[in-house]
Amino acid sequence: MNDTNVLIVGAGPVGLTLAIDLAWRGIDVMVVETRSAAEPPEPKCNHVAARTMEIFRRLGLAEKIRNAGLPADYPHDISYRTSFTGQELTRIHIPCRRDRFTATDGPDCNWPTPEPPHRINQIYLEPILFEHAAAQPRIRILNRTAVDDVVVEENGARATLRDLDTGATEAHALALDGLVLEVLVAERLDDERVAQLAALDDGGRRGR
Repeated sequence: MNDTNVLIVGAGPVGLTLAIDLAWRGIDVMVVETRSAAEPPEPKCNHVAARTMEIFRRLGLAEKIRNAGLPADYPHDISYRTSFTGQELTRIHIPCRRDRFTATDGPDCNWPTPEPPHRINQIYLEPILFEHAAAQPRIRILNRTAVDDVVVEENGARATLRDLDTGATEAHALALDGLVLEVLVAERLDDERVAQLAALDDGGRRGR
């Protein structure tokens, strides 16, 4: 039986960010994902909020993420029209990433943070996070793997993982360390919950 401190189910943007944050705090993490390593996601994200960009800044990823996505001079405006090609009713001007830190004349300017929001589709964001996570020694990513079962016991839990290519199963022990055990279904967590969980046990080292 293999051991891990934290098991994260889902290697999307939230799961990978949580894994990187926990590894940054000195916690060993296993991430399980049903897709192959290079398989593109079904995009659900096309905009990263300021708070998330602040988290990426702390993790050393903000600059790389901000330099990806749309071309530097491509406007991020939102246009309201009678139809896709119909008459424009109104427009919200949002600076392109080249002007994000200097523009002052729009409703989405003058953010009181060193990391304003950034428009980037998940197909560009996720590979950046995956590459960074895969390079961390405290993170183990298992692609083409599903979680079949989780059994909570008195001093921990056991998760049964299944290889989707071979059908082979493997048991993994999850340590409690006297704290709350959470098996994290990452795609269902919002940014605020990620921040709460990342700070939950202060590195999982209390009482050791």
